[in-house]
Amino acid sequence: GQTHAWSLTSWASKKSPGQLGAPIQGGAFQAERWRRLRGIQRRQASDLDEASEAEAKATVMSTTVSLAKGMLGSGALSLSAGAAAFTQSSQGLLVATVIIISMTMLSGYTFQMVAESSADTGAADFGNTWAASVGESSAWLPRLAVGIMSFTTCTVYAMILADLTSSILQTCLATVPMLGALKPFCARTPTLIGLTCFILLPLCLAEDFSSLAFTSTLGLAACAYLALFSIWRALDGSYLPGGKFFKLAPYQPSPLMGASKLDDIVNPRALIFLSNISTAYMNHGMAPATFQELIRGSSGTSSQGLRRYAMAVLGAFALAGFVCTALMVAGLYTFGGNVNGLLLSNYAGTDLAAALGKMGVLLSVLFGF
Repeated sequence: GQTHAWSLTSWASKKSPGQLGAPIQGGAFQAERWRRLRGIQRRQASDLDEASEAEAKATVMSTTVSLAKGMLGSGALSLSAGAAAFTQSSQGLLVATVIIISMTMLSGYTFQMVAESSADTGAADFGNTWAASVGESSAWLPRLAVGIMSFTTCTVYAMILADLTSSILQTCLATVPMLGALKPFCARTPTLIGLTCFILLPLCLAEDFSSLAFTSTLGLAACAYLALFSIWRALDGSYLPGGKFFKLAPYQPSPLMGASKLDDIVNPRALIFLSNISTAYMNHGMAPATFQELIRGSSGTSSQGLRRYAMAVLGAFALAGFVCTALMVAGLYTFGGNVNGLLLSNYAGTDLAAALGKMGVLLSVLFGF
């Protein structure tokens, strides 16, 4: 009797909940087995419902913040140096502004195109979207590209974290002379090793990042503050000759000059600037996942979901475009050809507003790693 009951419940376990119907009568063992099986199925269904409910919480606003934060990383801090690579004239600054605005619009359009491909294929990641629309045989190409880009981004993030943390720690040590013995441990290399072992590695090994959801908003706020701060410093004259921080700046600011020939405005070195912009906006791999997350659980059609996602993309690229353009224009205008690859490194250590910006960017990059 038990053998027969086991075979029946084994058959039942292979069926979906809708196919099972009523319990099969045939003994206490069979009834107990059936009760346990139904309990497992109810728990699985409950877990799926909770996951769907959690995923359905994505809104246009939360998607906008997530996308904007994903774009505003290390690339935005190097845009002014990229522009300085091909021009140090006020006319060239205007050309650089037109380039970055045009690239922002183009990147936003292509980002939405990736989401439309995801809507057509139903794929939730870049590789599967490519496989469904282009072919499985070449699906390794976008996956390889995303992997290389992620590795490169993490490397740049680690460099920025080391530079910012070392700068902040050394500034703190300068204000507290009794801690001077710790100065060797605050150099760039020891700082990077400490950050990697005690902060970055535990964060990367975490299984649940829900507790860090607020960091997207925090990081976006830090980037917005940095953009407004850089505009403020460009307009208040603190880093102009005779200004409060002119002689204290690590790299002496060099005012922009007028162009004397076409080569002073635009030249092949503008490709360096284009490369920096591409790095700043190269997060298209997250388009399928964020699109599917936004429409999951909604009752609207796919076209309605695309319109909602287009609003999020528009808002995200508008925010990112403002921050990137502000940082590029203000950085090049303030420091000219002497602007450093990491914009924050140009500001004086005694500039408290810059120190606050460094702390904000440090937290943004740290949790975005």
